[in-house]
Formats: sequence, C-alpha cells, structure tokens
Amino acid sequence: MSRDDGDALGYRVYKFQCPECPKRTMRWGHAHPTFTYHALPFLGDLLAGELDNPRHVLDTTVNVPEDEDALNVGLWDVGATKQWCKFDVPWPSLFETYARLDADNLEGCCNYKDDKWYPEGVPLMFFTAHAAKDTDQARRIMAQLRKLKADSPQVFHAGSFYDKTSDVPGPLPCLM
Repeated sequence: MSRDDGDALGYRVYKFQCPECPKRTMRWGHAHPTFTYHALPFLGDLLAGELDNPRHVLDTTVNVPEDEDALNVGLWDVGATKQWCKFDVPWPSLFETYARLDADNLEGCCNYKDDKWYPEGVPLMFFTAHAAKDTDQARRIMAQLRKLKADSPQVFHAGSFYDKTSDVPGPLPCLM
C-alpha cells in the first residue's frame, strides 16, 4: 500500500501523515526488506537513531512509533528511489492461487494499485509468504507447488504471469 495522503484507491485509512518528514522519494515499503551488505551503514545509522534519546530517524528530528515507519522515513531522508518488489506475498493461501495460475483471482485480490507510484499495481513474486505459521497449510501448499513445472512463471503483474522480471512491461520502480 502506498500510505500517501492523496491516494484515492482505497488506502486512505492507512495514510501516514508527517508534516516534518522528508519529501517522499518512493512508495511506502513494508518492513520486510531484503538488502545486501552495501546497506549496512544505512541500517546502522537508522538503528542508532532508534536507540538514541530522544529517538529520531537519521539526521531528522522525526520520532516515529514503529520500525516500518522509521525505515520509510529514513529512506526518504537519504533520497532513496529504488524499491524492491514485494518478495513475500501477503499470506500463504496466495500460493494456492498461484499454483492454479489463476490470474483473475490474483488481480482481483492483490494488485495493490495506487494513484502515484504503481498505477498498474505492484508485481508479486512467489518466493516467500508472510504470516506462514500453519504447518499443515504449508505442507499442503508445498505439495501443490511440487506439481508445478520447473519453468512455471514466478512473477505476476497487471493480470498476467511472467517467467522473469525482465519480461514485465515497465518501467516499474521496483524492477529497475
């Protein structure tokens, strides 16, 4: 979700208002980031601000209540523009829909469109699932996934499946 003030596509209830925050340079990111060692200095500085008294995000005076807020404000503060796609789908049951290659259901439930950053929606990549806590469900889904061909598409975007990210029409900020 974008959490932008002006988003008219259904996320207004989650809007993040922060007049003292830096200018947004990218869409709101979920706090399940993946990163390389190149990000460690940034993450160290971010953590140092969270441990400081009073708490603050990097070189700002902004104090936010959660790690996800701090990550986003910190990325905006350094002018970040590259954003990962959502590598963990929101819930395990989406893998069942993926295993059926059911584009209609995926488009209906999970396109995550917004007015500014991703008007055609966010690409979904079926690598991991958020909130995968039910072992019986996980085993059932894994059995379904084992039946897929090795060359099954792994990316879903705007109603279509794609074999690789470079096949997705763009440009999309999280694939650049």
